[in-house]
Amino acid sequence: MNKLTKKLLALTPIAALLLIPSIASAQLGDIGNLVDETQSLVNNLIPLVAALALLAFFFGLAKYVFQADDDEAKDKGKQIMIAGIVSLFLIAAIGGIIEFIADAFGFGTNETIDPTRINTRPN
Repeated sequence: MNKLTKKLLALTPIAALLLIPSIASAQLGDIGNLVDETQSLVNNLIPLVAALALLAFFFGLAKYVFQADDDEAKDKGKQIMIAGIVSLFLIAAIGGIIEFIADAFGFGTNETIDPTRINTRPN
């Protein structure tokens, strides 16, 4: 098993714990509540992912500075810093693209989608 698989398996229980309140409440009876719960989950995860990317950058920076005499550790720190910067850029870029698309379709980013307007029944 490689390192990525081990990390994903370690994060699976955490993700399950985040979803338990929604599943256990059994109040996701209609599509509107499901949309609201999904939107709430995504809105809570975005700052967490951005914070983790920033933390990765600073971890790489600390590794780069404190292990400057070891070239292999220095290169690893540089790779971690680059991954953190790229992650932060992607988070910001995807957020900008979503905001652009929302504005193009007339949705404000501070507004919520009214699930009662979603037609789920065929005519």
